[in-house]
This record gives sequence, structure tokens and C-alpha cells, in this order.
Amino acid sequence: MPEPRTLAEANRFIGKIGWYRKFIPHFAQIAAPIHKVTNKTKKMKNEFYWHQEQSASFNKLKKALTTSPLMLKYPHPTADFILATDASDYAIGGALKQVIDGKIHYNYYLSRLFSPTEKKYKTIEREALAIFWCINKLQQYLGGRDVTIFTDHKPLEQFHKKNHFNCKRIDEWLLKHQDIIPQILDVKYKKGCLHGDADGLSRPDFPGQNDVSSSNKNEDFSLNVVTRSMARKIENTNHYDSSPASTTSQKLPIKHLLTTFDFGIERIREEQMKDPNVQHIMKNIQEKLSYVMYDDIVHKIIPPSRFRPIRQLIYIPSSMRREVLSSYHDHPTAAHFGSRRTWTKLRELCYWPHMRKEIENYVQSCEKCAKYNIKRTKPSGKLNPIPPPEGLMELIGMDFWGPTRQESISGNKSCWL
Repeated sequence: MPEPRTLAEANRFIGKIGWYRKFIPHFAQIAAPIHKVTNKTKKMKNEFYWHQEQSASFNKLKKALTTSPLMLKYPHPTADFILATDASDYAIGGALKQVIDGKIHYNYYLSRLFSPTEKKYKTIEREALAIFWCINKLQQYLGGRDVTIFTDHKPLEQFHKKNHFNCKRIDEWLLKHQDIIPQILDVKYKKGCLHGDADGLSRPDFPGQNDVSSSNKNEDFSLNVVTRSMARKIENTNHYDSSPASTTSQKLPIKHLLTTFDFGIERIREEQMKDPNVQHIMKNIQEKLSYVMYDDIVHKIIPPSRFRPIRQLIYIPSSMRREVLSSYHDHPTAAHFGSRRTWTKLRELCYWPHMRKEIENYVQSCEKCAKYNIKRTKPSGKLNPIPPPEGLMELIGMDFWGPTRQESISGNKSCWL
């Protein structure tokens, strides 16, 4: 694998290698020099450079793919987990491990760089963030299992047994994670010099690392998109007469839309021929003014709106709909978006009846979304029922009602009940 020489090549490399970040110790620090030169916009691509620092990082990452630390061990079904975490001035590191027959077996390495905002946190907040971030990332491992946490920050020792911290941010994190706090057996302090597995993941291997200004957000993927220039071409070429005579004979320039699919035109044509609903549309194409035939493929005509020109979308037959949904939701580049964002993407490319409802049902039935989606609301409070009173006037309930539309004689607009 040759070393990157352009910004695009560097982005492509760091995007590919990023998939292995959970298997490579010190990934955030090793890759930091490359992130430093790829953290540029398209207008700044001429400022790209590749020096010895980036070359050393490149070779270390390649070597890490073939050396033993990459060979992680499967978690033991009964042994307790040990989670070692650490935070430096600009990065988080963590290592999940188990002790089996007196030997340490590593199960997972994880690390990331701080965002510009997180770099401004106090030391105790950065160290606490390392713990909570690692716990969040390892939910699929820690669910229902006991874990002992090691940190090199003395004030966080036994933090899980405290009801209140003198820090608002940490108090919020404790509240958010109160459902898994009982799983924490102990939080122990370990000196930094003895805390190598996690400490090394958060510290530099190269000089000048503190200049890194972004987290692992530069990963580059090849997405199926309609660019702005393509959208302008659609807008400029899709203005045509929408009368019945023209919609059945006008050949519309939509080949660029077909290329956004991973399915061939021939296959779409064949599957449409097998679909009874499409056959019905074909037989009555003259009467169905919202459909048009182009290259023997049925398309749906979407009328123009205030902000969009008229559009022509491929009609997806029933036999291909699940495959289309899988490509635009389950695929790694689709990012498992929610139903609204998945529908927003697909409605620009294709059409079928009751499309939005089918997308909602598909996303709701996605096993990975249900398993890994993080709950972004605070946990519900515990119910504290009020015991019934034993006598009259022992318990009085009060409430306010209002404001009313009209004032009372004394000028009041609310009532105390």
C-alpha cells in the first residue's frame, strides 16, 4: 500500500483504517498526525503536506494490522470485566480486559480525540468523561455484567458510591448512567506509571500532537449522493410540458438518477414486468397522468412545488423494495439513520405507494437500531405514591387554574383551588 500523496488519498486511507480503531491500541495518537493534515476543507486542499511525521504514523498503522495486539480475545462468559480508562489533554483511551487463569486477556481497545469544547474541561471532568464514554461504547459487553474500573485520577476513586459531586457536569453524567451504576463493583486508583494500557492510548507517540483540532470525524466514505451541480442540472432540464400528450412521449434526462442506485436498469425493468401493480399502470398509462414511461420503465411524476421543480422518480416494484431499504439504511455508508432521514434520502431517488409508512416499519424493526441506539433523555423518575389519609383534612391538595379570558371584579385572572 503506497503512502498517500494527496488530500483525497489521505482521507481515503484514514477512512478505511478507521474501521480497525477498536482493535489497535493507541489508535487516536498514532493516527493524529494524519488527522492533522486531513482536517482541511476542499478550499484548503492546496495546503496539504506529507512529512516524516505522517509517514511514521502511516507505517505504524500498517504494522498494527499484522501484529499480535490486533488479535483480541473473546470475552469469558463468567469472568468479571476490568475497564482501564485515562484522559490526556486532548484524547481519551480505554481498555477492556479480563483476568483468566492469572493472565490478562484484552477484549477491546477504544480511543478518540477530544472536541475543541471538551479540551476546555477541567481535569476531573476529562477523566470522568473517559469513564462514561467508555461505558457507553461498551454497553454490548457490559450489559448485566460486573465491572471494576481503574483510573489514574485519585478524586474519582469510589465515585459511584457518591450521591453528589461538586461538579454539575459529572452530576449530570451520574444521573444519566444511574441504571448501570450498580454494575460497577469498584473504582480503584492506579498510578499513571502502572496504568500503561489506558494511559498509552491517550498520550502521543509523536511531537506536536496538541495541535490536533478534531476527533475521529474525517473518515471518508463513497456515498450515493446527488451533488449540488447535479441538482442544478435536474432543475434546468426537467422543465417540460406536463400535458398528457407530452408526458407519454417526452424523453426525460434521468440517467444520472439511475446511477445513484446499486441496481442495474435492466433488473429494474425485469422486476417491473413481474409486478402486477406496475403492469396495471402500464396498461392505463394514458389515463394515469402522474406516471410516464421512459426506456420501458415506469416513472412517477412529482408535481413542482414552491421550492422544487417537477421531478421524475423510478417506480420501485414490490420485489425490490426491501433491498432498496436495506441499501439505504443497513449498509455501513447509510449509517442506520432514522425513518425521517431515510425517507428524506429515498424520496429524492425513487417512489412506491405508502413509501413513508413502509420505511417507518422497516426502521422500527431494525435489530441493530433497537440494540445500539442510545437513549437521549434522562431516566424516568421513580414513582412515589402518596399514602391515603386516615382522617379529614389530614391531606390537602392545591392547584392553580387560569388565566381566564376575563378578569374578576377584583381584577384577578387565576383561581386557587
